Amino acid sequence: MKKYEVESSNIATVSYDLETSELLIVFKDGAAYLYKEVRTDVVCRLLFSDSVGSTFHRIIKKNYDAEKVDDEKETAQA
Repeated sequence: MKKYEVESSNIATVSYDLETSELLIVFKDGAAYLYKEVRTDVVCRLLFSDSVGSTFHRIIKKNYDAEKVDDEKETAQA
């Protein structure tokens, strides 16, 4: 899983696994959520958007189910 630090007021990191199509979003408050079956083009739109937070809410949060993960799982995957 490749981790990217992003400029956002709420999101700390975005991690993506090309093989499994899993997207891990870690928020600055420490909460982490895993999204499955996220296409690569969607992740690219997120990473290269003018507003990562707004894009996350518009194309990820509203369209994919999230699984809350604990810090241990997040650390192991990222």
